[in-house]
Amino acid sequence: MSGESPTITVIHFKGQIVPFEQLYKTNFKRLLTKARSLLDDDGKAEDAVQEFFVQLWERKSIEITGSSVEAYLMMGIHYKCLSILNKEQRVNKWKQGYVYALLAQDINVPNLLQESPREEQLKMLEKAIDKLTNNQQEVMRKCYMENRSQKEVAAEMNIKVNTLKSHIERSLVKFKSFFQEKCGTSL
Repeated sequence: MSGESPTITVIHFKGQIVPFEQLYKTNFKRLLTKARSLLDDDGKAEDAVQEFFVQLWERKSIEITGSSVEAYLMMGIHYKCLSILNKEQRVNKWKQGYVYALLAQDINVPNLLQESPREEQLKMLEKAIDKLTNNQQEVMRKCYMENRSQKEVAAEMNIKVNTLKSHIERSLVKFKSFFQEKCGTSL
């Protein structure tokens, strides 16, 4: 191994080799700006750009066809960000569906008090909510019972949207655990 030279990623554009390091240094800020505009989150944008360059690096040899390297990179980060947003949207839709099912008027949790009246079901839901921290309770009530936006609730509570999302995720885990325990089954 010591006698072998490391494999270097080569970018070919119009018959010329573009050094990867140069490509990275001259385009990182521009791609980061593009990612920020699409993702609206500095941390996610930086992660997206880093992941994009890692994916380029792992390909080892890239032949870029088209009008410019910059256009290729911009389209690449654009599609990377859209992929991230699409995944987040699917996850959020699933989470919202799960919470709405629990918080909706007709709570339909398998084996949960099936013969019990709606009042009993609501009491069970209140017990599950009582297991949450004060902040988690506030977030769940405002976002799901009052049907308010995450941005609005985060601003009112003076916390970041990502912190609010963490409260929601932790609440969902606690809900799932609570109902699994009560139902004796997995949801």
